[in-house]
Amino acid sequence: MKLALVTQNVSTSLSDKPNLMAQGLVELGHEVHLISTGVPATRELDYRGARTERDPPSASVHTKVRSLDLGRDVVLVSPFSRALREDFDAVLLHEDYPPLSKVGFLWARRRGCPVGMLFERYYYPPGIPISLTLKVLDRTWHRLMWRRTQWLLYHSRASLRFFTGMGAPEDRSHYFPGFIDSQLFRESADKARRDPSRARPEPLDVISVGRLTPYKGQDVLIRAVALLKESGRKVHLHIVGRGGMEAELRAMVDRLGLQGMVVIDTRYVAPLDVPARLTTASIYVQPSRIEPFGMATVEAMAAGLPVIASSVGGLADSVVDGVTGRLVPPDDPHRLAGALGSLIEDADRARQMGLQGQRRAHETYDYHVACAKLDAMLKEVSR
Repeated sequence: MKLALVTQNVSTSLSDKPNLMAQGLVELGHEVHLISTGVPATRELDYRGARTERDPPSASVHTKVRSLDLGRDVVLVSPFSRALREDFDAVLLHEDYPPLSKVGFLWARRRGCPVGMLFERYYYPPGIPISLTLKVLDRTWHRLMWRRTQWLLYHSRASLRFFTGMGAPEDRSHYFPGFIDSQLFRESADKARRDPSRARPEPLDVISVGRLTPYKGQDVLIRAVALLKESGRKVHLHIVGRGGMEAELRAMVDRLGLQGMVVIDTRYVAPLDVPARLTTASIYVQPSRIEPFGMATVEAMAAGLPVIASSVGGLADSVVDGVTGRLVPPDDPHRLAGALGSLIEDADRARQMGLQGQRRAHETYDYHVACAKLDAMLKEVSR
């Protein structure tokens, strides 16, 4: 089938979902046209200009439409883009709110071809202008899009509940987990662990990866480490990322006397180096207050790390409490410190959780699994 995959941007990340979906569908014999703007993904804005080793998307065609970036995920595009006017057998839209998706939807309806839509959002952002705009759109134009779409696919159960609660058709709504290249992470991480020059990480080594924003909750993790220190247990924590909270987090580390225990690493990590970087620790922590899917968490699982995460959004789906790691309430440093302490004291249990998480990442969150499901849906609608 000739498919259009319409998304606001394509990332250099190893787990970039549009790129992996295009690659997987091409491997299944489809002709995929990946259509995006030229605007960088939000997660990469802090690393703009950094050298990347990521190969171009594996789609048969990748077209960047002309666009105007107004900031805060508002990217205007021409409604007459030639890339969207071709005859496709189906059109897949990533989210309903970007203007490019709306234009893609209109052209798909004009051509009379099936439309699928993938969602991550399960909340309204705190900013009044963007929150109010989305609420108005969800009750007007977006509702029309949902009703005229053949598949509504949600990367978390929280997202599914959010949209079906607003009237998205339940008979066309499906939980469709986000995905990564789990095999690459597993093989790269296992290779890194076999390197004789590497010191074997101890259970006290903890890593957390993500943009330094209030959403990611690194401040909660730092407070949890301070509580562990007060109880006499020392943790070596690496927070990897960049963002607007860097100065605030560094000041918190100094104020709590955690120098030497907490390192905030803002250096650029090339995509191909991410799996090996994860294996420098023995426990992964994702203390997010909001997390639509949690790509870094599933990457850590694929790399064989036990995961401690907030029970929000996609994290509540991916981490199986007591099996692949621990789930704790968001914004609760005491519960987070308790979960960390339990794994620190039981290294064997932590390693077993890591192995279970690696298996779960491969069986549930690999892009081949996701593309096989989507391929079955496409075949069903083409009959």
